[in-house]
Amino acid sequence: MRTMPFWSSESRVKIIMNIVPASNKFKPVEMDLDDFYNYWLKDSKTQEQLVGINWSGKNAIGYDLPPDILIEWINKIKPKRKSLFNRILGRK
Repeated sequence: MRTMPFWSSESRVKIIMNIVPASNKFKPVEMDLDDFYNYWLKDSKTQEQLVGINWSGKNAIGYDLPPDILIEWINKIKPKRKSLFNRILGRK
């Protein structure tokens, strides 16, 4: 099963690009959580791909997870993010 890697920050991607020569041909693209959730995770599920999270080290290794797990995690934090945002803005 193939894996599509994602990193939580640009700095993490740049570290990998500096130490893993094969990654130099790629260009990192920033996306927000909603795009990641609505497009990439759902597409990865359809394509039966795993999602690589924050790979690191000279061999670019890390967690390779089924998209369903990340979809479940995001579904758990989404209400908390919305609630926090509303509290910051003084909304109920």
